[in-house]
Amino acid sequence: LDIIKSLKREDIPDKYQGIIDIIGKEKFIELLDREGGKKIYLPQKESFKLNIISRLVYEEYIGGCGVADLADKYMLDVRTVRKYIKKHAKEA
Repeated sequence: LDIIKSLKREDIPDKYQGIIDIIGKEKFIELLDREGGKKIYLPQKESFKLNIISRLVYEEYIGGCGVADLADKYMLDVRTVRKYIKKHAKEA
């Protein structure tokens, strides 16, 4: 007998209600199956911005955009742009 299938919203503590609102009950149960018992830290969206900018700089550089133009566009130092390009070139 799979008791968890009888899970109702009122069975879930308030601190998890926001997650259910976003992903739904079925995905919440799937999350419990996969990650239950673990401490999960969810970073704020802001923490991904540098990775995104780094990737975009590299893609635009490969596409022909100049280092100085990229520095201006993303409000970065030219050395930072070169660092991002070097980092992604090594990974490619």
